[in-house]
Formats: sequence, structure tokens, C-alpha cells
Amino acid sequence: MNALVVVAHDDDAVLWMGGTICHLSDWNWHVISMCNQRNDVRRRYFEETCSKLGARAYAFDFFDYQDSNAAAMRNSISDMKQTLLQVAGAMKYDYVFTHSRDPNGEYGPHANHHEVCGVVRSLVSEGQLVENRNRLAYFCYYPIYGLSGRGTVARQDAHYYFQLTYSDLALKVELIRSHTTAIVNNLERDLGAPCPNPEAFEGDELSLPHPFIERHG
Repeated sequence: MNALVVVAHDDDAVLWMGGTICHLSDWNWHVISMCNQRNDVRRRYFEETCSKLGARAYAFDFFDYQDSNAAAMRNSISDMKQTLLQVAGAMKYDYVFTHSRDPNGEYGPHANHHEVCGVVRSLVSEGQLVENRNRLAYFCYYPIYGLSGRGTVARQDAHYYFQLTYSDLALKVELIRSHTTAIVNNLERDLGAPCPNPEAFEGDELSLPHPFIERHG
């Protein structure tokens, strides 16, 4: 299987589906991080973690910001689409994964996550990247408050889950903790549990193969 993962930042692929990529090591994974903004430390982290996951990494330098106020937006959606197609446009993937289409994202609103999701969704609707929209999977999480920080878990209405093995989870934790001390501390403080298991996905008539587990009912 040829699979494309398009995320905003260097750690997003690890956080939201690192265990899935690890487990499905026989798949051909391409991972694109759109918003590194010329940050060499984060670019290096992205490339090293993708290497450990056996995925091919591509990093671009669109602006990194969280404010979802339209007046604050600095990235050109058309430029993002064009840049993404320069790398991924020549191949038709079996599956594409990207950020949540829910306005609250994975743990709360984030402008870059929303931008990237919109870019991927638009390209798929134009017949790019995959043959059918049922091969486009969105991350599907939400925060549970009252825990340490914000414990982020799979949503109960996700269409598919991927239950991680102990070794999948161990590698995911290792990759998260290999980031800079400041980033690790930020994840632990603000997300509380930045290592959801199972990992979760949803989409329009989404069809994912075994060992993804489809929710019934």
C-alpha cells in the first residue's frame, strides 16, 4: 500500500498516527510536514522520526501559527496546494491521512491544522492524491478535561480505530520524548496524554483495511 500523511508540524504525524505507521511497516509511507518555517531543530526532528518509522519525509516552510483569526492568516492556500502537488501529485496513493476536519481539531482549534486539512480535502475533491474520497482519513480525537492538562483520546464516534501493540506504543513514546526538552514539557503540560491509544480516524464512507478496526453501531 502507498500511503500519504500530510500534517502541519514536525511532531503531528507521531502524535496522531505514529503507532499506525510503525505497525504497518510493510506499507510505503510518505509524510509531509507543511509548516516548519525554516526551523532547523524541528526539521531535523521530523526527518529523524520519519526515518525511525521507515517513512519518507518532506518538510516545507509555510508559516507556523496557532491563531485561527482570519486576519492573522499568512499562508496562501493556493501556494500550499501547489507545493504539496509538486511532491505528491505524481502518485496516486491508496490512502491519505490528515488533520481533523472538526473545527476543534485534535485537541483544540489550530490555524495550521485547519489549513492543512482544507488543502488536502480540496485536492482530493479535485481528483488529486487518491482515486476516491473514501480513501481520505481524518484524525479523530478530542480532549478530556479534568485530567492532567488535557488528556487527548480517540473520539467515540470515530469510524476506525487502530489498536497499538506494546512495541508500537513504546516506539511512539520514545519518538515523542526524543524531541527538545521544551517541546516535551509543553506536550506533557498542555496535552497531558499526548500518546492516544487506540489511534482513531474518520471520513466520508471511509474504507480502511485490516488491521484497522471499524466501529459498528
